[in-house]
Amino acid sequence: MLRNFVGNLWLKDAGEPDWYKPQFEHPTLAKIERGIPAGWQKTEHNDLTFGVPEGWTSAPTEGQFSPGVEWTGTTVTHVEPGIDAATLELWTDASEEEKKRAAEEMTSFERVYVQGGKPGGNWWSQTMSAPESQLIDVPGADYAEVQLTLNNVDGEPDYYSASIYLHQEGQGENLFLVVDFDGGKQGWQDLHAFLGSLDFRR
Repeated sequence: MLRNFVGNLWLKDAGEPDWYKPQFEHPTLAKIERGIPAGWQKTEHNDLTFGVPEGWTSAPTEGQFSPGVEWTGTTVTHVEPGIDAATLELWTDASEEEKKRAAEEMTSFERVYVQGGKPGGNWWSQTMSAPESQLIDVPGADYAEVQLTLNNVDGEPDYYSASIYLHQEGQGENLFLVVDFDGGKQGWQDLHAFLGSLDFRR
């Protein structure tokens, strides 16, 4: 283990070694076209209108800040394997039911999760220290920030994950969104299409 750790080190100024496969990347958004694409469903939550691909389904959620809604697609973004039996044996404080749930693999789909905050002043301030922080224009919003991450598995693109912070102008709504799209070309296009569909105009 010590040998592997030492072999894992490199100097940043020398550049990444050939064997290095980053788990996360922070791509820069391309140009965002406004409007809802043909065939997408138009929906609304706390004065924010947006579109989701056809065939997606929605369900209400409790939310961290306020009740929200989660739209779920049909495309699998990633599959998390369950905890192996040897590790579960070390979980001495866990019940058999908890161990059973932990052993099951979890399939995650493309999704859009949105929840409202309290209207009024802007809750959000740009996370300038985060390399994935990007500001975008959203009609009717005086603040719109996207923190975008491309998650990789063994160096290959897996899925895009974005946290979006919005504030409606004129002391309106604060909204927080979590968006996951497939890591391929279509997912990249759909992510931009979703961002282009955001509209806070009253």
